[in-house]
Amino acid sequence: MPGAGRPISFVGSTFRIAFARGFISDLQLLLLDEPTAALDAGNRAVVVDLVAEKKRRGTAVVAIVHDDDVRAAIADTVVDVHRFTAAA
Repeated sequence: MPGAGRPISFVGSTFRIAFARGFISDLQLLLLDEPTAALDAGNRAVVVDLVAEKKRRGTAVVAIVHDDDVRAAIADTVVDVHRFTAAA
């Protein structure tokens, strides 16, 4: 039986499906929360390329990204939320 004895990553599968849905649709806005978290370097590069292509096609992208290299590759504007203060 193929895959016997190996765990199935439902979380990973769910992520890939949700991610793919965002990229096959012609959306005006794409919201991403750590889109490259837990990806190896090759898959991280694929995601960065996909985000860059969406931006070239006019999609606005808002992303939460902690990886400095990924942020540098996809961000036009960076908002540092650490500078925010609580309202009085």
